[in-house]
Amino acid sequence: LGLLAMLQRQFRILALVRDASANQPSPNELARTLKLHPFVVQKSLSQVRGFTAEELRTANARLLDIEMQSKSSSLDPRLLITTFVADVAISPTSGR
Repeated sequence: LGLLAMLQRQFRILALVRDASANQPSPNELARTLKLHPFVVQKSLSQVRGFTAEELRTANARLLDIEMQSKSSSLDPRLLITTFVADVAISPTSGR
């Protein structure tokens, strides 16, 4: 569940940076607005280019589903997370 929490945080940050970067030209200004460390914003800006807004929304929803399934069913969380990572890695618009 620790890995799941880290993935949720990362995709939440990516979604925030993607949404806010349309209005904030400077990474430092973006960091202040989002109350994130400038290094986190800088790295996120380079990562967010590989995702559409819809992909980030879908990823966040899937991570929430994985968390709920992990806590309420007998499904193996490792399998759910592995499947999620594989799906994200081969996303058609990600260029990966």
